[in-house]
Amino acid sequence: MSNHRCILIARSHTLLKDHISALALYERAQSYISKIPSSMGSLPETDIPVTKDDIESLLTTLEGELTRSHANVIVSQPSSIETEHLNKVF
Repeated sequence: MSNHRCILIARSHTLLKDHISALALYERAQSYISKIPSSMGSLPETDIPVTKDDIESLLTTLEGELTRSHANVIVSQPSSIETEHLNKVF
């Protein structure tokens, strides 16, 4: 269930505007999910059945979060004009 922890912690980083850390955690969650065998009938540590559709749905949601997080990283980076202005001010 490490992938769920990564997703939840990534969301908290997003709320704190720590977009780079959030992106890294979403990428880690994606790597964990990609290791889940598609033929798995249930999670080993529980008796909760997990279908292939459940995994695909989670991957789709995660891809959206990755895209949003990546966009937040790009938008949060200062442009060259902003950097030049800040260098003059400080």
